[in-house]
Amino acid sequence: MVAGLLGGSPLQVTGPAAGLTVVVAELVTRFGWQVTCIITIGAGLLQIALGMFRVARFVHAIPPAVVHGMLAGIGLSIALAQVHVMLGGTPPAGAVDSVLGLPAQIANALPGAVAVGAVTVLVLLLWPRLPHARAVPAALVGVVAATALALLWPQCRASTCPPRSWRPSPSRRCCPRSGRRCPGCRWPAPC
Repeated sequence: MVAGLLGGSPLQVTGPAAGLTVVVAELVTRFGWQVTCIITIGAGLLQIALGMFRVARFVHAIPPAVVHGMLAGIGLSIALAQVHVMLGGTPPAGAVDSVLGLPAQIANALPGAVAVGAVTVLVLLLWPRLPHARAVPAALVGVVAATALALLWPQCRASTCPPRSWRPSPSRRCCPRSGRRCPGCRWPAPC
């Protein structure tokens, strides 16, 4: 809102950025809401200072090929990490680790996760080809279809696997009352 009111540059980004949602969520998880607010204010002050010193004019010294290469590398890194998620695993920390861990991840793929990922990709590719499909975005249809499939597929139910911060120690692997294991993960089912 502030950028829209005060801005005037055609290169200014004023719309929502989906990638920032993940960054802000991680900041809130790691540092808490109050510290995230302070970080945001600090980032805004830094941007104001950079604008006052007209640092942006130096961006013309960077060739467009370098920027395109950097963005392609970021995209490739994200895609490699998402392949691990689509196979039912946790993405490694870096792109090299993602490539090296891919054979093991393929060997240990969870069928439910692969099915959900495949349905999502198919919906994203095929939905725009349907007549009158533009009324509802393909991404929304993909999320709804993937959620429905995940609810129907027992191994995909994320609600049966508590978040990492709530999980018990690895030594306690089954529920004390039922002795059941959580399907699709190595942690106990909820009691």
